[in-house]
Amino acid sequence: RRDQEKKVLCVQGKLNYFNARHNLLTRLFTVEYSTYFDLTLSGYQLFNLPLPLGGTSNHFRTAELREVGGWDPFNVTEDCDLGIRIYERGYKTRLVNSTTYEEANAHVWNWIRQRSRWVKGFIQTHLVHYRNPFLTVKRLGLYGAFGGFLAVGGSAMMMLTNLIFWTVLLIYAGLLIHGFTHGLGLYDQIVGPHLPGGAYEGIRLGGMSFRAWPLVYYGQGEDPFWAVFSQIFFAGSLIMLFANFIFIGIGVAACVKRKFYYLIPVSLLMPFYWLLISIAAWKGFIQIFTKPFYWEKTIHGLTTDPITEEELHETT
Repeated sequence: RRDQEKKVLCVQGKLNYFNARHNLLTRLFTVEYSTYFDLTLSGYQLFNLPLPLGGTSNHFRTAELREVGGWDPFNVTEDCDLGIRIYERGYKTRLVNSTTYEEANAHVWNWIRQRSRWVKGFIQTHLVHYRNPFLTVKRLGLYGAFGGFLAVGGSAMMMLTNLIFWTVLLIYAGLLIHGFTHGLGLYDQIVGPHLPGGAYEGIRLGGMSFRAWPLVYYGQGEDPFWAVFSQIFFAGSLIMLFANFIFIGIGVAACVKRKFYYLIPVSLLMPFYWLLISIAAWKGFIQIFTKPFYWEKTIHGLTTDPITEEELHETT
């Protein structure tokens, strides 16, 4: 047990917000933090995966911190990078059941600046640690490399693709609804390529016609490989769609765990917050090529809404 304790280089406190009630943005931000620090990071710890550090309320063994290289001055989320290096060097990060309360960003553009920096730093961390995949697997192990990808690179990729996913989904839903209103059934629109033509030409824009494109190729005359591929792709797309409802449920569970019951209705609006995250993620992604080391400044002290004594008692 003493040997295991010596392997613990960092102790990370949980983070949350004292001004959650200020406006809708701070409420959504609090749901996200409650989910991340109370459930997600706890899951990483349970399965012995790398833990990106939270940047606040970290406590280190100083000698070991110097040994792993300390802070990277060029990474704009140096805490995330350090969390990966701690795991890489064989050390551990442990969460403690203590909460540090911060101020949640209450202004949208201020929030976007902060989040774009965070996502840019996650991308930097991924590029640094995964630029040589074989060396990454050697340092982290196959299991740790996969976990680190999920926590950092995969997380950033999900933030970037989320905007594309929802844009395509909404366009496709609109085309499907238009088809329904003109007498076409769901099967007739999704299964291709032999769609019934009739008088329906779809939505005409600028001399061009748009209609729901086939998602599943099935039936006589179809290429067996592409037919199976399309069905697997379609099933995977449905899983991604319904996974959003699972994530919403996880947010609700985090609110219940924190006893932030007033945030449960807000947690149902998280898909809109994810779109906001995606907008900020694209800003950070573009800055990787234009201003990779630029630190987006975040203005603090904009709200003065303290957490109530009752809430503080319930969550500590």
